[in-house]
Amino acid sequence: MSYADEIVASKNTSIVLDIGGQYFTTTRYTLESQPGFLSLLSMKNTDCHKLPFVDRDHTHFRYILNFLRGSQVLPKDPLVLQELLVEADFYNLSHLVNSIRSALTGDLQKAECVAVELRRVWCRLQGTF
Repeated sequence: MSYADEIVASKNTSIVLDIGGQYFTTTRYTLESQPGFLSLLSMKNTDCHKLPFVDRDHTHFRYILNFLRGSQVLPKDPLVLQELLVEADFYNLSHLVNSIRSALTGDLQKAECVAVELRRVWCRLQGTF
């Protein structure tokens, strides 16, 4: 096998992550798909199939892993988005941080539009009574 073939094979090898006591299995290719903490962790530990324990809450890590796999789906709940933003920031995933901030900004704009409409309806009702 050539050196290039060995590198490709090593990137497709499964690797186990221990995030807050929960195990996640992925590949080095996925971890190294975006610059950040996980990419560095993978590159610094090339000779093992299990990376060091990461002392973080595992609750939202599936969103992070799915983002690294190419998914753009984010949770709808603003509280979950805020919690995920903290985790994305910890893992230094700037693209995910920007996506979450955009989603939160969009939710805020929608909420402001609803509030304006409610105020308008309230004023109308006050005028009729």
